Amino acid sequence: MKLYYDHLIDQGKLERNPAENVTIRGTRTKVISNLLSEEELEDLYYSYETDHHDTFFKATKLRDKVVVGLMVFQGITPVELYRGISATAQRENRNLRHPQEQYKDNRCRTWS
Repeated sequence: MKLYYDHLIDQGKLERNPAENVTIRGTRTKVISNLLSEEELEDLYYSYETDHHDTFFKATKLRDKVVVGLMVFQGITPVELYRGISATAQRENRNLRHPQEQYKDNRCRTWS
């Protein structure tokens, strides 16, 4: 609103900004759009493939399906999931870094 009135002042249509001292209280909320329906979420979960010839990748795929299931059926957000994993790692005295920190380290690594 303030920007609009500033634009009108620049155009010469107003002399002063009437919204100059206006402040809006409260917090901004984001409106989430393009949400998946309940059926689409279930299809996502049930169509998630877990078969793989390598046991490491099969275990990874099973873990990922569990994560998708927690998000689809329990409504857990990625932040809540990360906090839960971090708390578990702290209880077990394991050092767990944020995934973005690991990405930064991996990005600089050279493979020989």
